[in-house]
Amino acid sequence: MNITIYFYPYKTDGYVKEHLEKLRLNPQRKAVWSRLAQDIAILQAEGLRSGQIDIKPLGGIHGGLWELRRKFDKINYRIYFVIHKGIFWLIHYLEKKSQTIPKNDANLLKKRSKEAINL
Repeated sequence: MNITIYFYPYKTDGYVKEHLEKLRLNPQRKAVWSRLAQDIAILQAEGLRSGQIDIKPLGGIHGGLWELRRKFDKINYRIYFVIHKGIFWLIHYLEKKSQTIPKNDANLLKKRSKEAINL
């Protein structure tokens, strides 16, 4: 299984990729970048059934939103994605400090998930 993963909105570039690149270029955060990049590679190779990564569906938001979760150095990292026509669109990146998604981020997730399924 090799799943197609695109970065919203430009397939090879987008918001999530920009955040990951900032992590990669920061010597103090490069280790978390490595873990997140590995998680994305596992998601691409194994899909939603992988037991190696922490993913879960999020209900109530249009487009079948999923959350890739990684805790590293007491920070909760999240990469949100939607699946449409077999393509996984990585639409948002977040460093969470609480259980809830901040309202501005929730609004962005709704907007981007709707747009991604129309690409």
